[in-house]
Amino acid sequence: TPFVLVGNNEYRMSGLHAGSRESLTAGRLAVYVMKAEGRQRLLRVAWSVLRHGADEVSELDCMLVTEAEVATRRSNLRVALDSELVTPRSPLRYRVLPGVLRVLTP
Repeated sequence: TPFVLVGNNEYRMSGLHAGSRESLTAGRLAVYVMKAEGRQRLLRVAWSVLRHGADEVSELDCMLVTEAEVATRRSNLRVALDSELVTPRSPLRYRVLPGVLRVLTP
């Protein structure tokens, strides 16, 4: 696949609230895997997701899990983590750690 997105809980993928989440504390990872070859097809699929929603696009799979491992043929790859570009080694391991982040509010 040319594209994998791992996010904290499931994202809304259509409508006015696209990119938002119903919950940040559900304790799940949403793993989105795109099945499209080539840059042009990738852009077409992204446009279809924005217009129709992820549920209507057969080239995009979403799995809700508590942990995931993403393996590639390359030992190093570029990954965006919170908008920062990093180069970790494959395989990438993700898991939910409920309650680890403490948030203080006034």
